[in-house]
Amino acid sequence: FHTLALKSDRTVWAWGTNDSGELGSGTVGTGSATPRQVNLLTGVTAIAAAGWHNLAVKSDGTVWAWGANSYGQLGNGTLTSSVTPVAATGLTGVTAVAVGPDHSLALKGSGPIYTWGWNEYGQLGNGAVTTLPQQAAINLVSMAPTITNFTPKSVTIGTPATLTVTGTNLTGARLTMNSPGIYLRGLHGNATRFTIPVIPTSAAPTGTNAGCFTVTTTYGSIGGCFDVVK
Repeated sequence: FHTLALKSDRTVWAWGTNDSGELGSGTVGTGSATPRQVNLLTGVTAIAAAGWHNLAVKSDGTVWAWGANSYGQLGNGTLTSSVTPVAATGLTGVTAVAVGPDHSLALKGSGPIYTWGWNEYGQLGNGAVTTLPQQAAINLVSMAPTITNFTPKSVTIGTPATLTVTGTNLTGARLTMNSPGIYLRGLHGNATRFTIPVIPTSAAPTGTNAGCFTVTTTYGSIGGCFDVVK
């Protein structure tokens, strides 16, 4: 329970509780009702605060962290908390940071995203549930859905059909129809394939690529179109 602020002179100030050294003042246990300057930090361009730890980005693109570190959320390869800022190992060119309960994230330019710390519920986004005391990159582009094929390529108005889509990264996909008069019922699938009944009604348009759908996951969207005939 603390607050972090970045001043126009690029120094960082903190106040509130200090149970894990989250004020960055070199001490632990004694909180402050007034802002204190965080030790050793100048030239800061971005900050992020969580319950018991913080991150800061300096103008040289390095990431600095302090506070609790039970899950390696400081990113320096240890599980030792720190009452003053320490460098997250090997991170340069960072432009933004974010924090959650006991885990951390950093963005390098337009990507990739690096995550580290507590991961019991998959909050690091790396497809695992293993805690990481040092950062690892997540390439969100590689996690975007793809479609390698779908059938049928043509449906008939008034005749229910089953749309089958194959591809990659389709886990948790949501499918929407972008064409009026064509309805969907249910969705069954996994990471590489799913099927869904489609019902083209008389209100549906006819013609080449008249029926279009979109597949959406957490990491992006992709679509396709099929012909609709009478």
